[in-house]
Amino acid sequence: MISVKSLFALLLVTGVVPIGISAQDCYANATETDTESRLILSSPDQLSAFDGCTTIIGDILIDKNFAGSIVLNGVTNFTGTIASYGYAVTTVVDAIEMPDALYINRLGLHNARMVRRLSLPRVERMAAMWLYQPAGDSSFDLGALKDISLIYMSGPGTNVSFPSLETITNDFTLVTDLLSPSDDRAPIDVHLPALREVEGLNIKGPIRSLLTPNVEAIGSGGMWVEARYEDLPGVLLPSLARLGARVSLSGHIKRVDLGGMQETNASITIKAESPVEINSALQNAGDIDLSGELQAVNFDDISHATEMSINSTTLSQCPPSLVEVYRELNRPREAEFCDSNSLQLAGDNPWADYVSPIPNPGPTPTPTQTPSWTPTPTPSPVMSPGPVLSTGALAGIIVVIAVLGSAAIAAFWIRRYRKKIPGEKTAGDVPAGRDLPPHVNFDDAPPPPYSRDPQK
Repeated sequence: MISVKSLFALLLVTGVVPIGISAQDCYANATETDTESRLILSSPDQLSAFDGCTTIIGDILIDKNFAGSIVLNGVTNFTGTIASYGYAVTTVVDAIEMPDALYINRLGLHNARMVRRLSLPRVERMAAMWLYQPAGDSSFDLGALKDISLIYMSGPGTNVSFPSLETITNDFTLVTDLLSPSDDRAPIDVHLPALREVEGLNIKGPIRSLLTPNVEAIGSGGMWVEARYEDLPGVLLPSLARLGARVSLSGHIKRVDLGGMQETNASITIKAESPVEINSALQNAGDIDLSGELQAVNFDDISHATEMSINSTTLSQCPPSLVEVYRELNRPREAEFCDSNSLQLAGDNPWADYVSPIPNPGPTPTPTQTPSWTPTPTPSPVMSPGPVLSTGALAGIIVVIAVLGSAAIAAFWIRRYRKKIPGEKTAGDVPAGRDLPPHVNFDDAPPPPYSRDPQK
């Protein structure tokens, strides 16, 4: 009978350590029994240690000297990351097969240039994946994937398909050509038929088809599509209802459909290098910037936009509503990108005679003036009417005034007569021994009270 100690030693040698009493949960590295456990995989033979495991805890990092395939049968739950080790470019990973897996945390295979076959047919949820898809006969099977946070894919592969993917809580980025067109790089098909919500959708390269019929919401990452070297039949979003950030479409795109979305503050930029038809149900829009060979600009319901710039190398079919909004925002300019029939249907331009106001340079500065003091006039008293005096009272007052006047005149002549008598002094004259000053010098007079020097 084998002792517990001998059994543990046997499991340690095989590289698999059970968690608790379950032999189905295994660490990636037998000597690192925690969530940061990791295995540096240099040979397919090391994978035999996971026979019988249903959960692998930790990371499997593929060494640059690895050659062959990674096959993990029976594993349903992988809590860590399968990734290239370091910055070395692995060129000999033939395939990664996990036929029973339902959940994988992360795949970091953007440096693994030769992963020709990726078979994860039952995986429904992932946190993130970084993949490089090589040219030629390559196959990536993620047909059951429904929910993921982030997808970044690069390389010249010809088919990107996630038939069941419904939600991408972060960004989906596909870059199929970084430099220039190449003879051995065929156009790519991108199929996302079940996708409903994505935070950001970014696709660049020679795109032959883009299938997004059920996308309802694009978040703060917006949508960026650059179609190079190949005519893309269309960027069609017939179910779009919410747009959280800018839509920027450029290159060889023949048709754009922004669906039933009626309102957004996000800007919409389309720079077409092929004849394009644009359709939208927008009523209230942010900035709209369209340029290129615009065959038709069908904003049939538009009633308001923050800004609108449209430059077409050919005359376009335009609805009257678009012409009206363009005229109002760009007055007095006419919507010259529209054909004559469209302008006729829209009627005369009400802003044709509009003159832009001359910008006000600002108020003219007022010259500084020295403040001066002006005495405030004393208002004359307003006599309020009083009781009317009788005739007898008025006569009495006149007699009193006459008597007092006569007495004052008599006193004046008597005083003058006395001053002419020599040597006679009267009370109130200058005391004896003192003479009046011959004159008064105004320089010796005290200053007025408001300017007196307190030290004098």
